Amino acid sequence: MRKDYLIFAFQFFIVFIISLPLLSAEQKSIYIREFSIGQGLKYSDPVGNRIKDYISETVVDEGGYTIISDDEVKEIIKQEELKMAMDSCTDDACIKKLMKSIQTDFVIYGDVSHDKKSYHVTAKILDRAGNTIKLSRIKSLTFKDDDKIKMASVDLARYLISGKAIDMERYDDAYQAVIEAYEKKIPAGLSIYYMYFTPSETPFKSYYDSLQGGGLDYYYNFGYYISVFGGVNYVQGSDNMSGKVTVSLNNYSIGGRLGYPLFGFVYPYIGIAGTVTWFNERSSSDSASFTGYGGNGFAGCAFIVWRTLTFWGDYGMSMAQLDDEESTDISGTSIRGGVMYKF
Repeated sequence: MRKDYLIFAFQFFIVFIISLPLLSAEQKSIYIREFSIGQGLKYSDPVGNRIKDYISETVVDEGGYTIISDDEVKEIIKQEELKMAMDSCTDDACIKKLMKSIQTDFVIYGDVSHDKKSYHVTAKILDRAGNTIKLSRIKSLTFKDDDKIKMASVDLARYLISGKAIDMERYDDAYQAVIEAYEKKIPAGLSIYYMYFTPSETPFKSYYDSLQGGGLDYYYNFGYYISVFGGVNYVQGSDNMSGKVTVSLNNYSIGGRLGYPLFGFVYPYIGIAGTVTWFNERSSSDSASFTGYGGNGFAGCAFIVWRTLTFWGDYGMSMAQLDDEESTDISGTSIRGGVMYKF
């Protein structure tokens, strides 16, 4: 029993000794300034504050640092009666003077500008080594798109605090253009189209040669190959004998599409759908309406001309039957062409 107790006490002592460095380690303090606005941007542009916020989030995620807030810094400056306009403190000498006053371990700061073509972001970190303050790391990134600001801020933060290398190819516009040219693009979103319908079964085709109209669908993709959609289309035409009788089909559809992206802008596809049809036949003296049920299949190709804009066309075959006394077959073929826009 006594032997077991001594073994346990010895194990506890070893764990305690090993843990002492971790227990005694203090988090480093870091102050992150809003990035100053440079040439090409309005003074009120929030991009400098956005960069600061993204860097702050990254520092918190990386761990090991205590972030000093602006309010805390202003309070320290007030207490020490430092004669300095904090908002106008942007150059290296001023930032170093500020760092001496607030006694923080690190300060991250920098500037952002725009030359009508690209953003230019420069980030720096000051490191306190005893009583000496030195510029530890500095890095500049240039990129065109506003949507890369967050990516750039995260990359800069990781480089400044840990020296993590930045993949510069992500900021090479020529390289990215090649990547985007072969990137798999999927036609999806709201589709508006023209439709030409030809009846294929008697007696429907005996009285009507063709019906024309249009439709509206919405496509939602799951990955690169599968999409689901729902929509409505409307076609109408006049009889081929007197021209005084008009028929219209109002079709409501829901279905799926299978396609494969090619060359970054071509998307051949096939699809099937279930349909509910409202059939209306009318003349100047009479009218009749019926409901029909069926399905259709189609095959075609989409051409993606921009990230969100697609032109497409396809050929389809439908099978449908009305619920009238004769169970009239209103099957036929269709040609469609339209435009799709992804919001």
